[in-house]
Amino acid sequence: MPNIQPYTEKEFENFFPNEDKDIKEMLGLGYVPKLFRAVIAVNPSLAATSWQMVRAILCTGELPRVLKEMIFTVVANTRNCQYCSIAHQAMALRYSLGYEINQRLINDIEKIKPDSTRKILKLAVCLTQGGGSYGEATDKMLECGVAQENISEIIAMISCSNYILTLADGLMVEPDEYFYELIEGAKNL
Repeated sequence: MPNIQPYTEKEFENFFPNEDKDIKEMLGLGYVPKLFRAVIAVNPSLAATSWQMVRAILCTGELPRVLKEMIFTVVANTRNCQYCSIAHQAMALRYSLGYEINQRLINDIEKIKPDSTRKILKLAVCLTQGGGSYGEATDKMLECGVAQENISEIIAMISCSNYILTLADGLMVEPDEYFYELIEGAKNL
């Protein structure tokens, strides 16, 4: 059972028209996901800060958006966050990740190719679990061709994912039906 009642899409659009437009545009969806509508119902200031972080880290930057969605999915699965796992599996599919690769994110990242992507995802698991060696993981990414200047953005994405997971888990937000539909549609292609 959800901990709080999020604003409806219409309420959100009416009360927060600027945020509504920005979130829809930056996420590339025709609606504002339930998580943002839930956070703003609890604390508008927290919602604004959280959105600005997501906007700056997930929606912009040098890394491909699909890689960021893959990182988010792996972090969500590592922490067992249903909302973020479903949401970011769906978004990765939306950004052209194949269904089979998407399933590897959930079941076996050892099978992810290329090696550089697998090393990035393993760093995400390492930092999320708080174990392993950051230095060793970074060295492995550099050896696989990940540019030094991208490492800070990768770490920011992992941090952003963990932060948003905490909000989703804490507020007990149920995944949006749209995300389930995206996954189901990709399964049938």
